[in-house]
Amino acid sequence: MPWIIVLLTLIEFSSAKLASIGIYWNASNPIFRIDNTDHIIDVNRGNNPFEYDQVNIICPTYTEGTNEEAETYIIYNPNVFSSILASLTVA
Repeated sequence: MPWIIVLLTLIEFSSAKLASIGIYWNASNPIFRIDNTDHIIDVNRGNNPFEYDQVNIICPTYTEGTNEEAETYIIYNPNVFSSILASLTVA
């Protein structure tokens, strides 16, 4: 009977709708403007309990000879502990 549980789990995963968010990672994207305060993206919206969060980051491509530091951004990956710690230190 354990194979039934595995089969049902596989069916659930295969029928799940995979919706990932695409972010264009360049200066022309309005989410990176300094006057934009609405730049938080909820990645986990509508996921099933066993689905991973996923974001596709689309990086700009440049012609050969372009300065390597034309655009530089840093991606921070906060975890639950750092979020809790930040909320405790702010309060």
